[in-house]
Amino acid sequence: MQSSPEGTKLRRTISAPTLVILLSAIAGGWLLQEGADRSDNVYGRVRVLQEVMERVQSSFVDEVDQGSLYDSAIDGLIRELDDPHSSLIPASAYEDLRIRTEGEYGGVGLEVSHRGGHVTVVSPIPGGPSERIGIRSGDQFLGINGVVLDSMETDEAVGLLRGRPGTEVKISVLRPGITDPIEFTIERDVIRLR
Repeated sequence: MQSSPEGTKLRRTISAPTLVILLSAIAGGWLLQEGADRSDNVYGRVRVLQEVMERVQSSFVDEVDQGSLYDSAIDGLIRELDDPHSSLIPASAYEDLRIRTEGEYGGVGLEVSHRGGHVTVVSPIPGGPSERIGIRSGDQFLGINGVVLDSMETDEAVGLLRGRPGTEVKISVLRPGITDPIEFTIERDVIRLR
């Protein structure tokens, strides 16, 4: 029995799309499995890190700061790159770096330092909001927004003074030669460093 040309053509027409679908399914399944293997590996490693963290938290004798441990793990990962141009900048230092590189921030326009046990104004930035309302060099901070500065570090005080331009900050200072504290309300502005 001879096959007709129409029958052969029909089988080829059906076979070509079926073959394409079959190959696509095989290739797609392989690619999905490769992707799953890779992501399982990443998620698996993250799971191991989390399990170690939970074990340390539950079994370690002393109290543990998880944030510090995670920061150390990230720092170790970056150090392992052995690249002198890669480093971890902690969130606490990032804002200072941004200000130094961009040259501006939202704040009250003061240079301060820790002197004689107090956060003290070194100098108001010329034209800044603090200079405009009369804050002077030598003024010692007693409080910022109701927070007493008895044992506060300079960086913490600076963090309270900075903020979104247009917002207000209330400060209390002790001025040399004046016995009573002086209260100021300062509207933060964009401070440009020169």
